[in-house]
Amino acid sequence: GEVYAGPGGQYVMLQIPASVQPQNDVAGQALYVYDASGASTGTFVFPGNVANGVSQATILIGTADVATTFSVTPDLVMTAVIPASGGEICFASVDCVTWGSYSGPPPVGTPAAPGGIPSDMALRRDIGAGNPSLLELGDDTGDSAADFALGDPDPIDNQTVPTTTTSTTT
Repeated sequence: GEVYAGPGGQYVMLQIPASVQPQNDVAGQALYVYDASGASTGTFVFPGNVANGVSQATILIGTADVATTFSVTPDLVMTAVIPASGGEICFASVDCVTWGSYSGPPPVGTPAAPGGIPSDMALRRDIGAGNPSLLELGDDTGDSAADFALGDPDPIDNQTVPTTTTSTTT
């Protein structure tokens, strides 16, 4: 996935391969955010499914100010609870990512971005393992350091039909 801790908002962008579950089937599913010690900083539950279920579509969970900063409206609004220095984000029981100084349970391999998520940077899923234009199951090794790298933020909501190689599952 893609995780952005600010400034100008915070967001998590999900992208789920169709082989895992239908892309838009998120009703009742939750996004869990934890600090570096593994303590919960927030839980955000989808009240219903999102509209776009096309393969490789994304789902954007973000603070309200993401709309102003990036000109894209989140599909689910969250509060600013993503700790840039280290933490973990999990989407339901589908996948998790850890970064920075995270040391809480359960670890997801080695945390990505050991120095944390720098200002104006995003932690982005690396999709280069198989087809570099698609998120595939083989892109997930179970090790955050191997699966994610820092890059420019590029939030995309669920209404946008995929046309690029954007990657992101958390």
